[in-house]
Amino acid sequence: MARVALTRGSADAITMTSFAVENDTVVIGNKTYTFLAAPSAAYTVDIKTDETTQASALASAINLDGTAAAYGASHV
Repeated sequence: MARVALTRGSADAITMTSFAVENDTVVIGNKTYTFLAAPSAAYTVDIKTDETTQASALASAINLDGTAAAYGASHV
């Protein structure tokens, strides 16, 4: 299980209990984030190799920090 703190969005933390696969989604508030092997659009997140790095990539997408390799194009 992976747990990552957030600084932006409608939740204080993300807890992932299983590995996301291609096209799995997470809905936070009115935003839907989609896990992809090659994220390029807004609200897409890199699948990564394990729950911890996936949760970190999702947190980066929500917080708009980290690198573009973790998530798709900028979004607000």
